[in-house]
Amino acid sequence: MKKRDAVVGFVLMITLLTNLGCQETPETGQENLAKAQKGLVDYMDEYHRVLRPLMHQALPDKNVAAFKENSAELLKCAENLAAADIPEKFETQKAKISTLTGEILENTRTFHETCQTGTEQEIFDTFLAAHDKYEALADIVYQL
Repeated sequence: MKKRDAVVGFVLMITLLTNLGCQETPETGQENLAKAQKGLVDYMDEYHRVLRPLMHQALPDKNVAAFKENSAELLKCAENLAAADIPEKFETQKAKISTLTGEILENTRTFHETCQTGTEQEIFDTFLAAHDKYEALADIVYQL
């Protein structure tokens, strides 16, 4: 009986120690629930919400500061988009969508890094590369 008690105590201790680092606060619980309820199109909309003013306002005005101020948020949106589940209704285009979301993330990461040290033209060019991949994704998703 003592051996069994020791094993049970050990298992409980390991479980407790494992869960200490994984505790969910009300804030993270709400964030996780919100993320679970969002889908590919929701994350595309979030990405576009940040992308659009950069494309249609900051780029024509050559407002480099706007690009630098928004690059981290655009990167976060790209990370969410790349991690999003692809709904069954896009099954025939799943591979292409997956490739494009990965390329959007890669190009947005490059854009964000370029905002830290790149020239004005490099910032604009890397932004446009991310934008073009988003447009390719939108052409597929919004046509199906």
